[in-house]
Amino acid sequence: MGAESVKIDRMCLSVPGLSQEAANVLGRDVIRRVSKKVPEQLRSRRLASLNLQVSIPQGTPTERLAEMIAEQICKSLV
Repeated sequence: MGAESVKIDRMCLSVPGLSQEAANVLGRDVIRRVSKKVPEQLRSRRLASLNLQVSIPQGTPTERLAEMIAEQICKSLV
């Protein structure tokens, strides 16, 4: 894995009302956004686990969900 990549072995999202297909799309979008946002100096860092809870208002568009989750993941790495 090069310095330009981010690897997430497992990510579990619980989003009430989201179909399995929509949840898979959301997960891929979150990973894509995290890959773009994680500072290069943190990319070689290995974490055994990361447990986050993100409160998001009901009715938030899926694209915004992905952005908010990715932001919280990146903030927790710093």
